[in-house]
Amino acid sequence: MNKNQKQTLAFKLSVALIAIQFFLCTSTAFSEGTIDHADSLFKAGKFTESFKVYESVLAYGNYSTEMLIRMAYIKEGLGDYSNALYFLNLYYDKTSDKRVWSKMQELADENDLIGYNYGDVDFLLNFYRQYRQYILLVLAIFSIILMVGILKKRIPKEPRPVTMGIVNILVLLALFTLMNFSAPSPKGIITGNDTYLMSGPSSGAEVIDILQKGHRVDVLEDHEIWIKIIWENKEVYIRKSKIRQLG
Repeated sequence: MNKNQKQTLAFKLSVALIAIQFFLCTSTAFSEGTIDHADSLFKAGKFTESFKVYESVLAYGNYSTEMLIRMAYIKEGLGDYSNALYFLNLYYDKTSDKRVWSKMQELADENDLIGYNYGDVDFLLNFYRQYRQYILLVLAIFSIILMVGILKKRIPKEPRPVTMGIVNILVLLALFTLMNFSAPSPKGIITGNDTYLMSGPSSGAEVIDILQKGHRVDVLEDHEIWIKIIWENKEVYIRKSKIRQLG
């Protein structure tokens, strides 16, 4: 590559980086301005109008957690508890706020819904999903620090740093386990009444059960029109239009 080609390549990369940065800044500014507009509509009691604006922001992926709470509030007020649970679940996945989970359980109990059992293990799993990359990074740095300490101490007439070695092995085991840990299946919330659960991804398959909206289930596979889920320890299929996937 000659000098002119290098200069041309550098120029193109600079232009591309500037364009990306401009797009990100514009997108963020647009989302923030739109959320502010929706917030003003919400405070004025124009809930239907504000929800439409919030929904358009959510489609872009730039949203605030407070926005999700307001969307859940609007849907609950309209009696659409399945979508209220969907937005509460999105909020919980971002914050691990136990108060929100209590609200979800309350709605689930009121409507006899399945899939909202909660315990400390669920809290820890959600916390791990949120901060997985940071947890792994901290463990990796800690292991490197231990290794440096071990190497420094291994000089003539110094005892072997057995304790540090054992701790480092435990840290490496934890790091290996977490890196290969398979996160639980993503969830989905059924949003349509009289939803048929089928034995296969076809309208001609056997009907296993008929559900009402609001139940939260484990999602296994996406088959375009159909979604494979777990219901009562069985693998069944549901139409994609009848479920909203989380995560």
